[in-house]
Amino acid sequence: MSKRTEKSLIIKGGADTIRYTLRAPTWLLGIGIIIGIFLVIFLSHQHFFIDVLLKKSIILGITSGSQVYQSPEPKHLRDFGLPTRIEIPKINLNAAVQSVGFTSDGAMDVPTNSVDVGWFAPGPRPGSKGSAVISGHLDSVDGAKGVFANLDTLSPGDVFTIEDDRGQRTSFVVRGSHSYNPGDDVPEVFNQSEGTHLNLITCDGVWNPNVKSYTKRLVVFGDLDQ
Repeated sequence: MSKRTEKSLIIKGGADTIRYTLRAPTWLLGIGIIIGIFLVIFLSHQHFFIDVLLKKSIILGITSGSQVYQSPEPKHLRDFGLPTRIEIPKINLNAAVQSVGFTSDGAMDVPTNSVDVGWFAPGPRPGSKGSAVISGHLDSVDGAKGVFANLDTLSPGDVFTIEDDRGQRTSFVVRGSHSYNPGDDVPEVFNQSEGTHLNLITCDGVWNPNVKSYTKRLVVFGDLDQ
C-alpha cells in the first residue's frame, strides 16, 4: 500500500484506519499513555497545584538575587490595638490614654484626671478608617495646667503619635483646628467616613463660673501620616 493510499484510509476512518494507527512504534504509544495519565491527574487536581503555587509566591515574595522583597501592609488595612499613649513632641507631651464613653446626657465623657487623655471608645481606634477622637483637660480643678493646656499652639504640619497595646506606633499630621460652641453639631469631628483621622479636643474660650465650664471647645484635626 502506498503512502497516498494510507492517507486516504485515515481520512475515511473505519477498520483500515485502526489497522494503520496500530503500526506506530510501541514506545511512542507508551509516551502517549503517560502524557494522558498526567493530564488526567493535573486536570482533576488543578486547583491544588494552583493553590500551592500561589502560597509559595506569597511566602517568598518577589525575589531579586539573594534578597526577598515583600510589600508592607498598607496602614489603613492594619488591625490596630487599643491606644495606650499619645506623644506630641512640639508641646513636650507624653501621656497615658484612658478609654471613655458617653455621659448620662449622651455627650462624650472626659478622662478622670488632668494628666491623662481620653479616647472615645465607641468610635474607631486610632489608625482605623474613620474619625477617632481623643479629649484632654485644659486645666485641673486647682488651676494647674492640664494635659492639653498647649494644644492651641499646634499648627498644620505638626506630627503626633499614638502607641497601642501591641506596641504599634501610628503617626498623624495636623491639618488644622477650629473652635466650636459646646452645643454645636460637629459631624466633621466624629463622623468622617473617608480617610483615617484622629481629632484632639479640649476646652477653649473663657471660664463661665455659672455653668462651671468653658465657653468654647477647641478641636485639632489630624490625618494619618502616609
